[in-house]
Order: sequence, then C-alpha cells, then structure tokens
Amino acid sequence: MPTNYNQYQVPQTITMFTVHGEEGANAFPVAPGQKVNLIDIDNAIIYVKSANQFGQALPLEVYDMVFRQPPQPEVPTAAPAMSKDEITAEVNSAVKAALQKYFPQINFND
Repeated sequence: MPTNYNQYQVPQTITMFTVHGEEGANAFPVAPGQKVNLIDIDNAIIYVKSANQFGQALPLEVYDMVFRQPPQPEVPTAAPAMSKDEITAEVNSAVKAALQKYFPQINFND
C-alpha cells in the first residue's frame, strides 16, 4: 500500500563570489564536480565556472546583466474636444435613434 509522505524542500542558497574581470574568473579555484557563480565587480557580468569530476575546468559561461524597466501603462489619449453644439447634436441624434428603435411608428425626424 503506497504511503504519502509530505516532502519538505530545503531552501537553497546561491553564493556569489566577486572577481575582477574574466582573468579573475578564470583564476578562481573550483573543486572537482562543482559549479560557482562569480560576479564581476568592474563590469555588469556574471560568470559561471565549473569543473568536471576530475577537476578539469569546463568552458566559462558568461552572462551580461541587464536592468529592465517595468512596462509603463499606456496613457489613454483624450478624445478631440467638441463644441457644445456638436455634443448637443450628437446626443440628440443618439436619443432619436434609441426612441426610433422602441417606437418605430413615430417619426422623430425634423
């Protein structure tokens, strides 16, 4: 009979070491079978350095850090200004159309 166990996940921590340039990243020691995160304090670059199980360094992974602005909400554009007469004519037209829909037998035209 299968037993359900609640699995507790241990939070992982990521350690970043600081280096000066790619030369510093290449010179940073890495234990066999391990991977380290290196941040270049002179440039906005992150290096990931790793070694295989025999201690041979693998090719350095290089990532550029880019700051991204959050998207700005679109500001609605205002409708073109209408004169009082234009507004009155538009409202009258809409009212006439609505009345004509419900009372087709009455002629609402001027």
